Amino acid sequence: MRALLGVALLLVAGTSAWAEPGLDVAVIVDRSRSMSRHARLAPSLLRLSVDLLARNAEAYRVEHRIAVISFGSSANIDVPFTSLRGERSRVVERIDRLSAVHRGETDVLSALVAAEKLFRSLPPDPARRRAIVLLTDGVPYVRGAEMQRYAAEMRRYAATHLASSAVSIDILLLAGNGAAHNDALWRSLTHGVHDAGRSPADVLAAAHAVLTRLVGTPSAESAPSKTTSGVDSLIVPPYLEMIVFDIFRSSSDATRPTSG
Repeated sequence: MRALLGVALLLVAGTSAWAEPGLDVAVIVDRSRSMSRHARLAPSLLRLSVDLLARNAEAYRVEHRIAVISFGSSANIDVPFTSLRGERSRVVERIDRLSAVHRGETDVLSALVAAEKLFRSLPPDPARRRAIVLLTDGVPYVRGAEMQRYAAEMRRYAATHLASSAVSIDILLLAGNGAAHNDALWRSLTHGVHDAGRSPADVLAAAHAVLTRLVGTPSAESAPSKTTSGVDSLIVPPYLEMIVFDIFRSSSDATRPTSG
């Protein structure tokens, strides 16, 4: 197999549906110049996010909402918070139309501010859960800014505007490009820092684990095969009576596995 391919299995063991409060997720995508080499990661991450949230919303009969924010030298709201019950196709169409052109510098703080404003614009509902999922190569940079002060402002903002409002933050941190050097900064923002590796398959596997945890679906991941680099994730929710195979590809020439 020349390309990586991941398989997720949904094994359902019961018929009872139980309702959790709905989830509002802001997916933030780093589209700075240094991320241009990873341009295909964002569409795959966004489609995976929409599929998982939409399926969970339908199965549990809850309303999950997703928003998409991209950032470089500034933040842009690509998709405002949109319910995924019955709106999956419309959201996917908007995602597929997003430009992959890089947006310059890496102003992470502007993206966090944009996300906080989106959350604040939602109707108040303490029962709903709120989360940010951020994909980045881990190197904040704003021309002319003193970066130690900038990092301190990021930490302050995350604590006073996000954590204080019960907004969780999960960071999918790509390997390389100085990510290790900035690891302490990310971990000062949140405990939810995840090594997303370098390959598209690694990123999708890490994102799958984060999103299934956010929606409340237990998951277990197998060790990679000795003969291929594929990753199998075993997802065991309590509401169906069938096995569903979710297959996500890192490139178009990945080989589809045989299932019985």
